[in-house]
Amino acid sequence: MTTLITPIIETIIKSSVILIVTFASTMFLRRQSAALRHMVWTMGLFCSLALPLFSLLMPAWHVEPIRSTQPSPSVIASQPIATESGTVAVSPAAKAPLRPSIHAGAVGLSDLGDWSSFRRFPPSS
Repeated sequence: MTTLITPIIETIIKSSVILIVTFASTMFLRRQSAALRHMVWTMGLFCSLALPLFSLLMPAWHVEPIRSTQPSPSVIASQPIATESGTVAVSPAAKAPLRPSIHAGAVGLSDLGDWSSFRRFPPSS
């Protein structure tokens, strides 16, 4: 039952947002011609009516939040360190505890890729 209700609720929320933006746009265009305001309302209604069709045809896009992860204890192994007197193994407990760095978000954002790949047209010469 919830698998059927969820897309309906999402469509209602998205259509409401489109119609609220349309209403706000026509309020800002109050001094403009009626033809322009009519076109804005027509496009807003068309987009809200076409939204269920577009939701079926277009791929879904779910954005995951950026999380700072720490390696599990089973991954951390003792690593030998070369010293003058010989090789000494250091246990993971002797190391400082791992804390998420302040740059974790910046590293995650750099993984999004190059935004120029989203262009539709080749660059003009």
